[in-house]
Amino acid sequence: MRGRSSSTAGPWSPFHQRQEDVWEFDGDGHHALTVKYTGERPVFPTGALEFRGLGAGSTWNAPVALGWKSASPPALASHRGKLHAMYIRPDDRALMWSILENGVWLRPVQIREFTSDHQPALTVHGNNLYMTFTALDGSQKVTRYAWLTGQWNEPVTIPYVHTNDAPAMASDINNRLVAGHRGGDGKVLYKATSNWEVWPNGTASHVSDWTAAEGFPMATPTDRPWVARRTSDNKIHIGYQTSWGAWASVPLPSGWEGRSAPSITTHNNEVWLAVRDNDNRLRCYHGNADGFAQVPLTTEIPTVADMPVLVSHNGTLHTMYRR
Repeated sequence: MRGRSSSTAGPWSPFHQRQEDVWEFDGDGHHALTVKYTGERPVFPTGALEFRGLGAGSTWNAPVALGWKSASPPALASHRGKLHAMYIRPDDRALMWSILENGVWLRPVQIREFTSDHQPALTVHGNNLYMTFTALDGSQKVTRYAWLTGQWNEPVTIPYVHTNDAPAMASDINNRLVAGHRGGDGKVLYKATSNWEVWPNGTASHVSDWTAAEGFPMATPTDRPWVARRTSDNKIHIGYQTSWGAWASVPLPSGWEGRSAPSITTHNNEVWLAVRDNDNRLRCYHGNADGFAQVPLTTEIPTVADMPVLVSHNGTLHTMYRR
């Protein structure tokens, strides 16, 4: 007897978010069983966040234990000389935010009343800081940081987008803000706008025929968006937009695999990737559209729980990750 789910949310989607599903069975006739989730929300794995900088000689500095526990990988962005960090507080799913000022992380606070089960995404676009997150109902929301007041604006909802994964954000070749998400069929999708408060109606555009095993990150290392992703066979892939609606993959050495989605950033005019390898260690790669090479780190960071996040801030490459 064969069974399949009629849900389009994908095998990695939290069932408690879908609430109801139909299981269809083939064999002696055809049967359809409607299944409804009525239990408590499952407990998502949590981890303690650590922060490090990459020093001279490709040596990671000593870790800074932040004292924060997160239910997701963090998000990082450098904006106007300050480093911003976000994560999900496990107990109440609150979207938390802190700023590194004068070498000290400020006490984290919840952004408005935002809640999520997934890693948020940050990007700097037009000298403004933007954040997108997946709400508890699966909608994708966007907000902008008002740096003069130190507050975040009321979020807007991107129409006709639903996802059960972490979102992504970058800028496209037409200098528009891009919001990406993983569709229910695993496709890499995106929408773009010239006004962050007004997003186009209709379905999202496909990034070529690319798929991802989970939420994927985006970045704007040059004048166009890049996408880093992991497929269901654990292979790491990276590519960029060549023109409106067209994308190209960058060849990577064979054997590049990871147990989580990679992260992507720009540092010293190169694209950098951080990957949790099959032994749960943090690996770094750098390169450009012509290809990538592994960074020969003189120190290792073992036991990374999932995606290690990279950011370039004040000339130094930093990472934050869960243990």
